[in-house]
Amino acid sequence: MIFTRGTRGDVQPFVALARGLVLHHGCEVIIVTELCWKDFVKDGRRGLGEDGKKLKFRPSGGNTMLRVDSSWGRWALEQGQRSDALQAFILSSSEAEFFPSEGCCFHWAWVENPTFMVFGFTLMHVAMILSEALRIPIVGFILQPKRDIEGRPRAGRAIDELLGPLRSVFNSAAYNAVLKQLMERVMPCSGLNDLRVSRGLAPCPRNIDMSGPQFTELAKQQVPLVVPIPEYVMGEELGNAGETQRTCCNRNSPELIMEHTSFIFLRLENDQLPVDVADFLENARRGGRARVAMTFSSMPVDKESMLKLAIDVCEKCWPGVNAQGLGAGHQGQPSDIAAASSGHRCRRPAVIVMMKTDGVSPDTICRSAEDQQKVRTLIEERRLLVCPGAPFHALFKEIEVAILHGGAGVTSEAMVAGVPVITSGILLMDQRFWAKRVHDLGMGPQAMAIDDLVRPADERNSIEALVQKALERDTEEELLERGGLGGGGGGGGGGAAAAAAL
Repeated sequence: MIFTRGTRGDVQPFVALARGLVLHHGCEVIIVTELCWKDFVKDGRRGLGEDGKKLKFRPSGGNTMLRVDSSWGRWALEQGQRSDALQAFILSSSEAEFFPSEGCCFHWAWVENPTFMVFGFTLMHVAMILSEALRIPIVGFILQPKRDIEGRPRAGRAIDELLGPLRSVFNSAAYNAVLKQLMERVMPCSGLNDLRVSRGLAPCPRNIDMSGPQFTELAKQQVPLVVPIPEYVMGEELGNAGETQRTCCNRNSPELIMEHTSFIFLRLENDQLPVDVADFLENARRGGRARVAMTFSSMPVDKESMLKLAIDVCEKCWPGVNAQGLGAGHQGQPSDIAAASSGHRCRRPAVIVMMKTDGVSPDTICRSAEDQQKVRTLIEERRLLVCPGAPFHALFKEIEVAILHGGAGVTSEAMVAGVPVITSGILLMDQRFWAKRVHDLGMGPQAMAIDDLVRPADERNSIEALVQKALERDTEEELLERGGLGGGGGGGGGGAAAAAAL
């Protein structure tokens, strides 16, 4: 039985793990998650044949997407990019927010009596209560093994220097551990000790532990934690080639072991590019244009800002061309004739913007008549495509630069594909960590908040400059060697098979 809650990105790896357990070990797997993901979980049966019946769904209660899309949720996400204190509050309350699901999870575990249970980072305490009360073994499947918050990227202003020490405290693992325990105790009617006592279990100790009592107990009980992230990507033991490695979770709990595997991805039968996306990419390829893709997933990034960035890339980016000495064209850009005579690929890029438009024409999203006309023209010229989405593993094989929000799933897909990445968006919590890993691994520049990217203070940090720099780098061999870090399908092998075996 697998317990998980959250956004699609939180649920998807667990569906991939479930498929691995069914395919490679013949397990019957029950995923307990939010009702809004029922169809998504059942869609995970594709390609399993008769074994698809072994993958089942049970509701956990709750609706994370409804909370994320609420006025409070959107405000918290938008403000979180500017406030490390608010980010610490969101991270520390994330597990306590899911405590009300303990009743549903307990019911299904009691009724189904599984051989073992798998839990994610935000249902750790719930799983420990179920395991202790029902005497069922547990194993962790941890997508966010870091317990601190990565520092702000590009924090070079005077105010950043002034507030730096305070932000370091807010971002530290110790501060977040303390705040997390406080949040777990103040939840009305469903605090951690309320839940434990209701199941006839001893309450947690009254003292506040700087590293978190749950980790101490997991280490004591030797509960395995599987992390589907290669250690090389985590920044530990760079260059270590082993697929599964043991490492300490942190300095304070040396006995807490983690099993690292390669990335795990959900691969379903007939997961192919939509026809309009495939045709757009083929047309760009025939025209000698670089292909750029942009997505910020479910993050509340302004859609007009996304289109403005796409316009700038389409109009101002000249791969392989140095504007100096080539003869100026429109707005100081090299003219078509001068650029063509340079002998380089010089046609402006084609851009795919993945976002939902709610049935309206993309050009009407822009407020200015000028931008509306630009969007219409670029779409007519087949240099801009706005679509709801596409399978990342299929798309990233066909593009040359990805503009992403720093989510674990999409960033790891880009790493495996060896695609240069520009990280932007609102940059919350683990998104900062993945952005830093992209930069440290030489796969892209430091992250930049979406507002700074739309209105850059320095031309060198404009979206067209960053895309052009990524396109002009001869990175394919380097990224395939360093960024092709190994990934497994949710139905085939690699990470899914290794995680299922552990």
